[in-house]
Amino acid sequence: MERQLLNQRQQQLNMYRQRQVKDASPAELLLLIYDFAVASCAAQDKDRAVRCFSELIDALNFEYAQVADGLLQLHRYCLEQVHKGDFVEAHKVARELRDAWRTALRQLAKTGQVAARRRWCLSPPLLAQQSLAKNTQAIGDV
Repeated sequence: MERQLLNQRQQQLNMYRQRQVKDASPAELLLLIYDFAVASCAAQDKDRAVRCFSELIDALNFEYAQVADGLLQLHRYCLEQVHKGDFVEAHKVARELRDAWRTALRQLAKTGQVAARRRWCLSPPLLAQQSLAKNTQAIGDV
């Protein structure tokens, strides 16, 4: 009986995640990936952390080269730390990046500029958006 309740709870959680990913904007998808990266580092889950940081690297928009290059270096640094097993350092950097991204989104939402900022340095190209949505859901699978 308990196992059935756990399975039902897991199914509900997966349905919620699928809906969350499906309804998210590209910027919100990136925030979800940052959330998954932070959680993966906290859980010392190497495979998920690598997938998260790889997805964040793939989502960089190099039309904004200066910022994208800096983020690329930070994401690569996190990947290196995860491969070394230093989840504490990767967690720290991922949490700071996530918090900065969240703050930027909130500020833009307050000023009504979110729609005008469709092509940020982290906004995924159109072709990558479908992959990003699919992989975000896969990264979050328990």
